[in-house]
Amino acid sequence: MMKQFFFTIYLLAFAINGMAAKIDSTAMLEHHSLWNNLLNADNNPVLKSWQYKSNLSCIYATLDYKHANKALITETGNGHSFYDVAANSYQHLSPTTTIWGGASYRNGTKNNIKFCSTADYQLLTPYVLADSMGGNLNNERYMFHGGISHTSGNFTWGASINFRAEHEYRTTDPRPRSIVTDLSTIVSAAYRLNDYRGALAAGVRFYKQTNTVKFFREEGVIPEYHMTGLGSDYVRFSGNNNSTYYKATGLISNIAIEPYSSKGFFLQAAYNYTPFRKILPDLNALPFATLFLTQAQAKVGYKHNGELSWAAYVATDLEQRLGDEHISGSSSGTEYRTLIDLIMYHSHLRNHYATGLLQITPSHLTFQLTGGYIDYDSKYEDPRRAMDFSKAYGELQIQWAHHTSHNSLLVCNIGASYYDNLKSNMVMPYMYMDEARTQLVNDNYESAQNNYLHLSTSVLFSAMPQSWKGYGYFLQLSSSHTSNSNYNDYSLNLSLGITL
Repeated sequence: MMKQFFFTIYLLAFAINGMAAKIDSTAMLEHHSLWNNLLNADNNPVLKSWQYKSNLSCIYATLDYKHANKALITETGNGHSFYDVAANSYQHLSPTTTIWGGASYRNGTKNNIKFCSTADYQLLTPYVLADSMGGNLNNERYMFHGGISHTSGNFTWGASINFRAEHEYRTTDPRPRSIVTDLSTIVSAAYRLNDYRGALAAGVRFYKQTNTVKFFREEGVIPEYHMTGLGSDYVRFSGNNNSTYYKATGLISNIAIEPYSSKGFFLQAAYNYTPFRKILPDLNALPFATLFLTQAQAKVGYKHNGELSWAAYVATDLEQRLGDEHISGSSSGTEYRTLIDLIMYHSHLRNHYATGLLQITPSHLTFQLTGGYIDYDSKYEDPRRAMDFSKAYGELQIQWAHHTSHNSLLVCNIGASYYDNLKSNMVMPYMYMDEARTQLVNDNYESAQNNYLHLSTSVLFSAMPQSWKGYGYFLQLSSSHTSNSNYNDYSLNLSLGITL
């Protein structure tokens, strides 16, 4: 598979080289501008047509490191170290046709994972396989994406595809192994009417994961738990049932309205729905539970482009998780018949915020200020468990760019945000919980109710020497730090690549 991946990278690089146009440093500036993130084009391919005016292709390698003094979320560990190689391209083939694509390979380690033996914890939570021992996990990921859009008169159509294959494993007991395939495809259409254009997109997501845990040590095994939320597990099937299988077919949708001219109102809304089924293959494909994951976003605002460009918008991001447990009767041979379905787990995450942007175009200086409110609540029905919190936050980002020459560019970003806890609450049936599960919920609750200061900075330098005949190079260094009275983490990201 590695050979196939690098062959794909080679073909992509060859294709990029064949169609790349001569660019200067303004292309790098446009593709790294804060201003161009006003509308999210990831789930609406026709929006890619107008995201950038310039072409840009690059091949690069990245080192990504993060370490914390303890895990912010127990199940995701306290850091990682990855290396990544990738190729990406965005090209206007003509005034009416735009294509984009990319491929990447990542390898590395996730550190000190506990109570999660399943890949994609933040996607599948709470229905993961888990144990109290844990350890580091090796991670290998392949990704590619591509898309096309074409305009004919007032009508534009587009299509895109995204694929991820991931392998996560450990070579010491307990030895989980997870293999993930995640594919989504989207089609979209847009129509221009007077000074505005509207875009609709719809797509499908296909997800599968096989997940097993094995033991080879002579000392024996430890129990694997089938977690059901907030530290609870399905006792009947926990212990020796060390294999799970996840599958889902989901819906992706997006609508956007934006001004065709340099100023006007804009709107974007998205709705994604995916039911993830967890199955126990060792028990004749017993349906264990279904996680109904619903995600919705909405954004409305006004923007004005000019020497002094500005924009303001209000937005909300919503996520709902409903856990439907399939209660089975006694087995008949190898068959388990589902008697009843019960919604036992509920969680809701709401993020409401307002953002203002100011861009001083001649000096390449951009300010972005955001203020918001996060509200989270979750519960498990029986025995009753609950955890909730709410936070107010503010964030400031500043970007400054400078053309050191016609063919070289320096872009600097600094950011600061603060999250202030307003309220928090937890209810747990501690008399029924063992020490490990008690520690798990207490640690995660402590993280949830704390205040946090987050600082970030990045520096990008790119150049295209005249002797390189249209080719260039870039170096980007990013770092961040999150802290409070008892938590500290540091991250460092270094990328080095060439532009075509």
